[in-house]
Amino acid sequence: MNKALDTILSTSLRFEYQMGNCTPLTRPHSTGWRTLPGLMCSQAHGGGSESIELSGGEIRVAKPGELIVLPAGVFHKVDVVTPREVRRWVHVNYFVFDSLDLFTLFDVDVHVGRKLGTQIGDLIEEWIGIHKDSSQRDTLWINARCNQFGFELLACLARISRPKPGVGEKWAHARELWPVIQYMHANFGEPIERDALAKLACLSPAQFHHVFKLTTGATPIDYLRSIRVRHAQQLLITTSDSVFEIARRCGYEDPFVFSKAFKRVCNASPRDYRRTVRHSES
Repeated sequence: MNKALDTILSTSLRFEYQMGNCTPLTRPHSTGWRTLPGLMCSQAHGGGSESIELSGGEIRVAKPGELIVLPAGVFHKVDVVTPREVRRWVHVNYFVFDSLDLFTLFDVDVHVGRKLGTQIGDLIEEWIGIHKDSSQRDTLWINARCNQFGFELLACLARISRPKPGVGEKWAHARELWPVIQYMHANFGEPIERDALAKLACLSPAQFHHVFKLTTGATPIDYLRSIRVRHAQQLLITTSDSVFEIARRCGYEDPFVFSKAFKRVCNASPRDYRRTVRHSES
């Protein structure tokens, strides 16, 4: 493994569980077009199949026992092909540098075969049973089991994941960005200026812009927008907070500007996104 990538993983990797379930579906079912704020693992179990369509027109069909894996932010639609199935699924996140998505550094296979898919599905079902009973458990115990599940799942995903080309070399030559990335994720709800970030990296604004885009593939402003929208997605799914309050918490004082930025990334207004994603997981 590239030394820089090994250092990143060994010093800063963490897991975050978002949600999951074992959902019986006894009718034709579609999620509609959507993106998600976390990595999705979804297995067709108990006789059913799933079809996933990506925004470029690519279609994958997961037969019984097979698994679909999608990183956060991928525009997609999942349809149940057969009228009866159990869907075992989770949405999770893996971060480095506190809040940088691990799967911006790694590519992962979308379609996973029956053997590994069943192993992951069984792992998900076991964890869901533990999580539903968490109110009866000691806080330390349940958090330990949550991390155990997360890293067992990651060990399975590691078998179908590969570092993106050149990612280790890029980050090895951009260590000055590490505190900047952490700062952006920790303070995305506050006004952030590019020049202040450049100063934090000890670079001129022009140098900072160049190094940041070369390393992350995005401009600092686009990267900050993606952080804010991704956090807003999570709040829309998991809370009943108003769109105005979510906008404010994600660094937007003007709800109209927030809705415009959100729709640019998710292709849906915040209200439509909340309704569509909550319905698709019911």
